[in-house]
Amino acid sequence: MIKEIIFTKKELSPGNYKNIVTVGLFVKEYDWIENFIYTYNHRLPKSSRNSSLNYNLANLFFNKEEYEKVIDLLRQVEYRDAFDGLSNRWLLLKTYYELEEIDAFDALTDSFSILIRRNKALSERNKQKYLNAVRFISKIMKTGYSGEKASESLHKQLSEARIIIDKRWLLKKLEDKRS
Repeated sequence: MIKEIIFTKKELSPGNYKNIVTVGLFVKEYDWIENFIYTYNHRLPKSSRNSSLNYNLANLFFNKEEYEKVIDLLRQVEYRDAFDGLSNRWLLLKTYYELEEIDAFDALTDSFSILIRRNKALSERNKQKYLNAVRFISKIMKTGYSGEKASESLHKQLSEARIIIDKRWLLKKLEDKRS
């Protein structure tokens, strides 16, 4: 049971809903999170319910490594703002990476980078966080072809990167490629 303190007029904000899911996924409480997603979805504003449900389920399935379910759910998400669009595309890009969908990955990498650069609603810092992540995931995808020395250099660069999203996941993917 969630304390009513996080509700405003008996509604749960989409941001709080997503944050709770994110924390639960971080600690790998998948059953609890799935229950939370379905139990509290009706407490979201009506205009956000479907998209929030689909995005958060997609994120859950991604973390459970059920990648085939992610893409269909993400297709059903409507963006409320620029950050929803970024989160959605980043999760889709990671899914393409995991599924080794190279053509889709490359196409999304290019269009995502352009979208980030052109988005006037984003601060330069937020643009840099996503651009760095896209750049690193692209390099990691190609790491298997570039040799051990390049892999070590990439690991050093990524470890030292300060303005980036999903750094832990990116480091894990690089480590997986190196082993």
